This record gives sequence, structure tokens and C-alpha cells, in this order.
Amino acid sequence: MQLSEIGLLAQKYWLEIPIHFPFVILDEFVVMPDHVHGIMVIDKTDTNADDDTMNGALEVETPKSVETPKLGVSTADPPSRTAHASQKWNPGILGVIINQYKRMVTIRARKIHADFGWQSRFHDHIIRNDASLQQIRKYIQDNPTEWKGE
Repeated sequence: MQLSEIGLLAQKYWLEIPIHFPFVILDEFVVMPDHVHGIMVIDKTDTNADDDTMNGALEVETPKSVETPKLGVSTADPPSRTAHASQKWNPGILGVIINQYKRMVTIRARKIHADFGWQSRFHDHIIRNDASLQQIRKYIQDNPTEWKGE
């Protein structure tokens, strides 16, 4: 996949996620012409936790909605026009991580193309076993060769 200038921004800021969220481990990732695919592990294991903690299902807490209305980033359904100021942000939840990623890409991308915007939501899936992980990795790896475009 030949990345555009905005695609390179999307890749750059994805790879920087662990700098800002040190408990995040990035796995397979690809930037497509109009979306991205990526696997992210949120590893907040407690040092006192059982050794089996990461061998079970990965639990990801997702907020009801995350808003950055001026940048067109929302996980609300339907997207809300106002931020939930009273909602406390927990920096370890997937929605906040994705919100911040989309926010940084949007700020920089709009300097290149003023109309840049993301779809209003993101789709998440909890990977519960190794077979599923391998299948999703393969899907991400093969996605560029399957791209039909519009």
C-alpha cells in the first residue's frame, strides 16, 4: 500500500501510541486508503495478579461515548454534538486511546486537506484466543491485496 501524506500521519501517530499510553502493546496494523486496521493490547496487569491473567480473555473497558466534537471524533450512537464535560476520562480505556489517536491525526491532516474527517465511530472487537488472533492478523496483513477501492 502506497501511503499518502495523510496515510503517513496515520501510521506515525499509531506507532506513537505506546509513548503516550505505556501499557499499550501494538500488534499488526495497516493503513488503508480510507480506514485503518490494528490490533492493540491493553496490558494493565497488576504485579500481584495471577500468572493466568493474560492467558484468559483480554478485558477492554469501553466508554459509552467519547467526544471531540470540533474534530468530528465521536463514538456516540448517534454522534453527539456536545462533549460530556462531566464524564471523567479514564486514560486506560480503548475509547480514550482511539480518540486521542484520531485527534492527533485530524489536527495534522487538516493542515494538508481542510475537509479531512474520520467516520464518526470505530469498531472494536475483543480477541479472546490465539486462533482468533491469528485469523485477525492474517486479515490485516492481506487487506491491502484485497483492496478494491471505490
